[in-house]
Amino acid sequence: MAWKEVPTSTHAQKRELKQTAVARIKQAKAEGTYERKADWGKQYVYKCERQAYERLSNLRFDMDFESLQRSTTAIFADERVRAIDPYPAAKVVVELSTKNGANARTYERRMRFGTARDNFALLHEIAHILTPNDLHGKEFQRMECKLFEWFLGPKAGEVMRFYLGIREGVSDNA
Repeated sequence: MAWKEVPTSTHAQKRELKQTAVARIKQAKAEGTYERKADWGKQYVYKCERQAYERLSNLRFDMDFESLQRSTTAIFADERVRAIDPYPAAKVVVELSTKNGANARTYERRMRFGTARDNFALLHEIAHILTPNDLHGKEFQRMECKLFEWFLGPKAGEVMRFYLGIREGVSDNA
């Protein structure tokens, strides 16, 4: 497995991303302009996901609106997901975005898909629903790895853990 040679995502890279974001905010404040606070965790997660997706391209497939809805229903009906869902009785809504350039977004239990309509984007957005208070932090990252492992197979979970830099396993098959 050649992809295990050297991890490209490190704690140093995370720190660098965060320092860059903080420096931009400080500079904007000094200049009297507004700079939206960067979600450095988001940029880190997206970068790691892109690297992992290259390794998992054979598992990635596009989905139409009906497939997104069916898959969402099936995933939330899964016993493993029901056991960790913070609001199991609440309905999850799947919508298509009319905004140009929108990839995919989740707000509470509403997933809106734009140009990113594939199974990877679906699992990413479901991880947001299952970790409502974590944005793109470690809890979210562990959940995303768990979903990849459960619904795409152990290799997918392993690849995601590797690129996200998650050292402990997440194999909760119960």
